[in-house]
Amino acid sequence: MKTSSPKNTTLALIDLENLLGSNRDLPTKELRPHCLALKKALGILGPRVRLVFGTGPSLAERAGCLITQEVFPGSRFVLGRGVDGADHALLEAESIKGIARQYSRVIFCSGDGIFTGLALRLALQGLDVGVLARPSSLSARLRKAARWVMPFEDIPMDFSQANCGPDLDEIS
Repeated sequence: MKTSSPKNTTLALIDLENLLGSNRDLPTKELRPHCLALKKALGILGPRVRLVFGTGPSLAERAGCLITQEVFPGSRFVLGRGVDGADHALLEAESIKGIARQYSRVIFCSGDGIFTGLALRLALQGLDVGVLARPSSLSARLRKAARWVMPFEDIPMDFSQANCGPDLDEIS
């Protein structure tokens, strides 16, 4: 017997290196404002969101604890190596059947076209598929496969101008 997906439950597959762009090489303390900007962007999805972060070893070493313990407690972190390693780790993190059973919405937090096939398969399963990406790195194929797209505008390089105020505590 097939059970329907719980309403308002979202899976966010987050390609951290793609979202950070050129900022992925920043030292750990300078990554925090970028993670807070991401937290604010994901906050509009509501409280029932499972976060799966994918990255390579270098960024994982610098950002892993910051993400899983401080900014996004309870999130999952998957590690990939080599070309498109983080992408492949995210693609293997959850089975398509499992996603269709457990979630009503999936958001790809990446602009990489490698996610297009999975986005299309999930949409055919009846899931609401969206993308959060930097406009400059969004694949045209992925954009077309998604039902909706939300631009991720990175924070200003002058961190004192970043809009990461106290309202972030309300987004958890």
